[in-house]
Amino acid sequence: MEIQKLFRPLPVTMVTSINEDGSYRCSPFTWLLPISRKDDFIIMMRKESVTLKNLKKRPEVAVSWMPASRAVAQLVKETKSPENPYRFEMEFPIGFSLPIPKFSIYALEGRVLEIRSVDLCIEPTHEMVFCRGDRYWLMKDKFYLPLLHVGFKSFSIPEEFEVEGY
Repeated sequence: MEIQKLFRPLPVTMVTSINEDGSYRCSPFTWLLPISRKDDFIIMMRKESVTLKNLKKRPEVAVSWMPASRAVAQLVKETKSPENPYRFEMEFPIGFSLPIPKFSIYALEGRVLEIRSVDLCIEPTHEMVFCRGDRYWLMKDKFYLPLLHVGFKSFSIPEEFEVEGY
């Protein structure tokens, strides 16, 4: 059994970085984890990731969470295709210097603090990007559940329910 199956599903986050030419790159990631109450978080990225290369050169980063819907899942999936990248209409929340996808439900903007290599296999394949959030944006008009990535091409749309006594 692959250990990562124990840690799924994970919320889909879109990470915005700045390309070498000054344009914006918005790519999906699911390995994002808060690590403190001081708005610090880690994003796990493959070493060959263009977003990782961007963050090593310019430490500004924006992360946004997507609402759960089939249409959003399709858009996220399409960004993984080299023929069809960056198919998002972008917007700048008030106070942000980086754009986020227009349909985001929550976003934060911050900076990279440190990048560390991680040995997940025989060779180091991933890097941990330690970040700190500085500014936040939340869609306040309606509550949305986040889109979840189950693995490979599978997404899950969670159902909201309450548990008595919890």
